[in-house]
Parts: sequence; structure tokens; C-alpha cells
Amino acid sequence: MWKRLGLKPPVLFDGGLGTELQKLGMPAGKSTITQNLENPRFLWRIHSAYIEAGCQVISANTFGGNIGALRKAGIEELEEQANLQGMRLAKQAAAGLCLTAADIGPTGQFYSREFARQQVEEIYIRQARILLKEPPDLFLLETFFDLREALAAFWGIKRVCGEIPVGVSMTYNKTPRGYFTVMGDKAVDAAAVLQEAGADIIGANCTLTPVEILDLARELKAAIKTPLIIQPNAGQPEISDDEVIYRMKAEDFAEGMAKIAAEGVEFVGGCCGSTPAMMKAVFNRLSSAASGKI
Repeated sequence: MWKRLGLKPPVLFDGGLGTELQKLGMPAGKSTITQNLENPRFLWRIHSAYIEAGCQVISANTFGGNIGALRKAGIEELEEQANLQGMRLAKQAAAGLCLTAADIGPTGQFYSREFARQQVEEIYIRQARILLKEPPDLFLLETFFDLREALAAFWGIKRVCGEIPVGVSMTYNKTPRGYFTVMGDKAVDAAAVLQEAGADIIGANCTLTPVEILDLARELKAAIKTPLIIQPNAGQPEISDDEVIYRMKAEDFAEGMAKIAAEGVEFVGGCCGSTPAMMKAVFNRLSSAASGKI
């Protein structure tokens, strides 16, 4: 896989996108994918800032682009236009300076025991076929909280993506019994299933801070051989005057990510609340570690 991507670990992904869009004026609660059409300049600014920070992979604004999520938001008519524009904006910003990932999110549904795998696969086949008109360097499925849905999304995309790598990152909570999704999937067990399915990258993102996710990174590293991606939140969100605030400082975030990279995690980045300034701080820490300065 490394040869296909042309990268040497640790690889730095970008950070938060939705929280950055809100800073630029996107109303809270609005589907982020609408901004590809309504405010493309916002995406250009955010992507460019992450590239300037040293990120080697930026994620297209396509997270909410599957037809299930679009229908839930009442904007299914934007499916093809918004997905293609999101991929184009990322590729235009990357311009050979870094790689692009097609960001794939869950449908937002809580599924019953009678899980219709084929129907879910078709949702993701549909989105992948649109995105392949502007081919990404990799697909990254993230923030999944149901292993069944993550697997169906993975299998669907693998059916149509050819040789493009596909990574799967899930969201876990830290409990007294260990790390689990809200649907009860144990982290190390889910990772083993994803590895067996053939995922090119496996990991965890969202909800947890760098400190909280460190032990999870260690557990996953010990449990599987597939390259890992870890993208935590920049602290826990606080609401102040209808504004969502994350108070973690860039250097604190970078310190936590440096410890995660030191565990041998191949891909690192950020999720909600993380910023270009934080990714720059992570880049500096990783560069110093590589040169032996720290």
C-alpha cells in the first residue's frame, strides 16, 4: 500500500472540516456538503491552510454525501453535483502538493437486528461511482459506529474502486470495560474483522481526545498488522453563545499526537475542533522527532 500512495510513515492527514466551516459562517446543524456549492471559497481556504500546515493528505468535503444522509437532510437532489464539486475542490487545492481522500461517512441511521447489507452496500456503491468521476487517491470511511454498516460500506466501495486503497475508521467510547462503539462493537474485535475483510487502513476517530485515544492506539497496534489511522478530537465541545468551542491548545494536541505516532501509528490527523494551527504543530513535532531533535 505504501508504494501505491508513495508515502512514508508517519503520514499527516488534515484536521476538522465541519468546525472550520462553522468558523467561516456555516450555520450549526447544516449539512457540510452544501458548502461545496454555496461557499466553495470556504473549502479552498480550509484545504489550502491544511496543505500549508504540512498535511500530506487532505479529505474532500464529501462526508455527508451518501444518499441516505442526503435524504435525511432533505437535499438528495444535490447528490451528484455536491459530491463531484467536493472532490474537485480538494484536488484543485492539492495540485500535486499532497494526496486527496474521498471522505465517506455513515448514513446516520441506527439499524435494527434485521440489517439489510445489500441495500447499504448499494448506497455506498452509488456514492463511490460519483466520486470516481474525479478519482481520489484513497477512500477513507470514518466516524462509523456500527461495524455492520462499516463493513457494508467497505464492501460496496471495494466492488467499484479498483486499485484505490480503502481505509475504515470507527468511533469508540472509553468505558470501564474498554473501548466500544455505541452499538457495542469492541474496538480490537472490530479491527480484526476489518483486517480480515481486507481494509487497507484501519483506525479510530472522533469523540476521544489525544490523551484518551492513546491506549486505544496501543491496543489496536498490538492486535492487528494493518496500518493504523488515529484522528482524535481537540478536546470536548463546549457551547457558548450558540457557538461550539474546543479549548485544547495546539501544542497540547501536538504533544498527544507525537505520543501516538511514537507508538508506530502510520497515519495521524485530527477530527472535530482540530485546526490547521494544530496540524502545523503536529507537523513540527513529527519533523523534530524524525531529525532526532526530541
